[in-house]
Order: sequence, then C-alpha cells, then structure tokens
Amino acid sequence: MKNDSAFYKLFAKYPASFFQLVGQPEVAADYLFDSVEVKERLQVEIKNKAYRIDGVFRPRQPESGKPTIFTEVQSGGANGGTVFAGGQIGSSGN
Repeated sequence: MKNDSAFYKLFAKYPASFFQLVGQPEVAADYLFDSVEVKERLQVEIKNKAYRIDGVFRPRQPESGKPTIFTEVQSGGANGGTVFAGGQIGSSGN
C-alpha cells in the first residue's frame, strides 16, 4: 500500500510521532525504530518468501523489560481510509 512507505519515513525520521499517536509520548526516548524483514523457506518447493514488518520499536536498553512493539499500516478500501495497528510481544528482557 502506498501509505506504508509514508508512515515508514515518518517513523524513521521522527520515531516519537508513533508514541504521540498512541498517547504515550513520555516513553518515546526509550525506543529505537527499525523495519524488519522475515524470511520463510518452504520445504515442498525450494522457494523463498519474505515479509516486511512496517515498523519495530525496540527498547534502547534490552534489559529494561520494556516490550518490543510491532506496527502495521494499511490503507485503501472503499472510503480510502488508513488503518493503523500496533501490537507488542512480551518484554525484551525475557
């Protein structure tokens, strides 16, 4: 989707903007932004696939116990709106 790259550029240049969007600007300084590609290899066919995660916010200090946050942005549809989703997995210290 075309808005994916716009949000990637926004978060890469201004990572604190994500935390402002989710109402937690005070924790922005604790995180680093990155985009990650996950590769999958299918056993039936020798074929590689890759999936890019729109954004990953990792704690600056992994031992802090703060969660790693994954983001996904989708746009389009009948009304042309943008859907922004964020999720977290565990804590970086575990």
